[in-house]
Amino acid sequence: MMDKFSADRYIMEQKMLSIGKKYYIKDQHGNNLFFARMEKFKLKPKIFVYNDDSRTEEILAIAPRNIIDFNATYDVIDSRTGERVGSFRRDGVRSLFQNKWNIMDANGNIIGSAQETGIMALVRRFIVNWKLDFELYLNGRRIGSLTRRVSIGDKYTVDVSGDGEKILDRRLAVAMLPLLDAGEDR
Repeated sequence: MMDKFSADRYIMEQKMLSIGKKYYIKDQHGNNLFFARMEKFKLKPKIFVYNDDSRTEEILAIAPRNIIDFNATYDVIDSRTGERVGSFRRDGVRSLFQNKWNIMDANGNIIGSAQETGIMALVRRFIVNWKLDFELYLNGRRIGSLTRRVSIGDKYTVDVSGDGEKILDRRLAVAMLPLLDAGEDR
């Protein structure tokens, strides 16, 4: 079996007609790889990523550090080892107009960012919320994108194919999908 965290492109579809946020994360061919869900009715809701929708094997946990935080930080934990893979921290001031999330390694060092692009960021905030585009940077170099397209259920794609050396831990790429959906209050 191939390593599910070896791909450069992941697609996430939000499960429709469910209570709470639930997602299927797939490979570029549409094969289910993971199932993710966000806790309901919690002050600090976590997001869990499972091997599949039976939820018998938890792979990742994405946990906020604080209840209310303008510069919210979320740690990505490998559920099998208990080790922090990395973190995402919202750049609060900049995110008032264009969302920016800093990507941090396991030691808390900023190694990259996910930055909302173009004029559509302002349109999305003040007129209509239908599209989301982030450019992904690693050590100052553009490595890919994360996009949301609205259809019957939102569909997200993260593409990190510009990181051929696989410096970015692909577990962070997978965690980015449900986190940015939840983080953008969708």
